[in-house]
Amino acid sequence: MTQVYSSPDWMMVQTFKSVLDSYGIPCEVRGEYRSSAMGEVPPTECWTELWVLDDHRVEEAQDILARAKDGPPEQGPSTTCRCCGERIEGPFDRCWKCGTARPDEAEGKETR
Repeated sequence: MTQVYSSPDWMMVQTFKSVLDSYGIPCEVRGEYRSSAMGEVPPTECWTELWVLDDHRVEEAQDILARAKDGPPEQGPSTTCRCCGERIEGPFDRCWKCGTARPDEAEGKETR
């Protein structure tokens, strides 16, 4: 078991736990109630912590958290499906309606 993140912001720790849960990485939050000791112990000792339970997945978890801290990936341009004409929004690589792969910009397809 390895600690991969700590913060005075309990909600951020919970958010990152949800991110790791979505990747199937077993983890747990510790120290949610330490804030009551504030002033009696050093501030960093009162922070909420996120621990990965499987030491073999610590590096993977750290990579995922690093990307999560950067925020969501940039969205590419919208484009039109070459089969059904439906709009494919930036972050998607397939048409939601017919499942056709997104047209490649190199093919000279319409982008916006």
